[in-house]
Amino acid sequence: MSIVGMRKFMQGRLQYIMLALAIIFAVGWIGICIGSGRFEEKEESFGGAIAKVNNEKLDWKTFEKDFRRALDEIQEQQGGRMLSALEESMIRGRIFDDKVDQILRVQAAKEEGIKVSRREIKAKINQVVEDEVNRRKEQILARYKGKKTDKAFDAELRQSYGTSLRELKSNLHRNIDPNAVRQGLIAAKLEEKLKNSVDRSDKALRESFDEVRFKQITVSTEMRPEAAAEQRAKELLGNLRKGANFATLAKQYSDDPYKTTGGDRGFFMQRSSMDSILRDVVFKLKPGEIGGPIKIPVGYVIVKLDARQGALPADFNDPKKKKEYRDAYLTQEQYRILREYPEKLRRKAKIEIYDSELRGFEILKGLSALGFLSPAGRKARFEAAIREYQKALQQVRGEPQATARIYTQIGYSYDQMRRPEFGLSSEEQVKYRAEAKKALRAAWEGSGSNDLDLLLADIYIEEGKIEKALEHLEIASQSAIDPGIHYQLMSMLEKLTGSGFPKVAELIAQERQWQADYERQMRERQGTFNQPPAIPAPKEEKPGG
Repeated sequence: MSIVGMRKFMQGRLQYIMLALAIIFAVGWIGICIGSGRFEEKEESFGGAIAKVNNEKLDWKTFEKDFRRALDEIQEQQGGRMLSALEESMIRGRIFDDKVDQILRVQAAKEEGIKVSRREIKAKINQVVEDEVNRRKEQILARYKGKKTDKAFDAELRQSYGTSLRELKSNLHRNIDPNAVRQGLIAAKLEEKLKNSVDRSDKALRESFDEVRFKQITVSTEMRPEAAAEQRAKELLGNLRKGANFATLAKQYSDDPYKTTGGDRGFFMQRSSMDSILRDVVFKLKPGEIGGPIKIPVGYVIVKLDARQGALPADFNDPKKKKEYRDAYLTQEQYRILREYPEKLRRKAKIEIYDSELRGFEILKGLSALGFLSPAGRKARFEAAIREYQKALQQVRGEPQATARIYTQIGYSYDQMRRPEFGLSSEEQVKYRAEAKKALRAAWEGSGSNDLDLLLADIYIEEGKIEKALEHLEIASQSAIDPGIHYQLMSMLEKLTGSGFPKVAELIAQERQWQADYERQMRERQGTFNQPPAIPAPKEEKPGG
């Protein structure tokens, strides 16, 4: 297994983490308001703010408190499994993005004239308290044989917890921030307004099936200053309007992978499958027309619409099927609007991030969504992220968890730059491998997570240092509770079977036993889950009954 393979494995595992985090943020301000315990203070490094969003401060203490709360909740959902440094980094970045989006939504709602009354806030607080009281009642009285009344709950609270139902409600009310509730209600009203903005006409429904085929020229800001990129895009557009051949200019000047086909994307695309920035321009063009320059996160794009065609299903006019298509269209459009709205707000916003770790995260996050970047552009992004993470090491001042997160991202960045697409020399390959190992080793010393054991083992195998690799593989074998780690570990060990080290056979036997035990436990658990409930024996009838 290569480090690239390990990264893919980690990304797959992180999908679950992100789902868990999405569930936490689905209740958002409710969880944050009620809180989850004492917050350990730490020196502020950013003057009280971790970022500014259109000149509105994002409080540093509040952000760190919410980050720690999310870590605790996700770890609890995963049965107490310690999260890796990479997982922590992803969670921290996701929380930051959610916080920024929350501020932008509230600002946008204000511009839309959306308001929330004190009565609404009070009613929502009462509802939150009531829901939390009922949740705790169900939890505390789970084994209570009698009727689960408030009186029974109060008695149990007094006997087992030294408090009362009245005191519980009072504490819950006191710990809910009315401003957070107001923000939550504003966001809900804005969401409803956005969902109602979908065009429900027959024309819109028919056009939702339209497909387009187009060409594009990308002028990247990764390879030149912003002003120079904009100027070149305008010059290219001017030449095209004078009659220059689009395909010829694309092959000569475009900075994306489609330059080899003259800018042709190669197939028809539906509206729903296109990026919102391009879609809003392309679908307004007529065949043969040119649009742009369109500002995108990595530069400027010029597009030419080649063809547009309708693709209505054959049964579209069947009343029953048409209703199904309409319902699906409304659901899809509402989802699309809600998904794209935060990004539209971000494009217009002025966001200043003072935390270098988060700046590095934002750079790397952007890479995953910008697959058409040239190798030079991608490499420049990785280098920029590494510079930010190196600054971040100074900001966190040796705090172990943060240091491990940062070194992990530096290690991954150096490793990614070793991929063949970057065309490095053998000397550069060796240099980046050494930098990746150095950073990952520092991260491992700070967090000791099993995914780092596998990554380091992989590098040591590549260097021919099998004994060092086996040290990390043995640690992972003995300490990992994540099945995914064990299956990846076995894959690596099997590739070392001809290395002549007795430890390999010993670890393989150990791993086979672990997997056999794990699979047996899963079968037993599944059997218990699928076991039909016992049917009580019929009561014996009494004579004359």
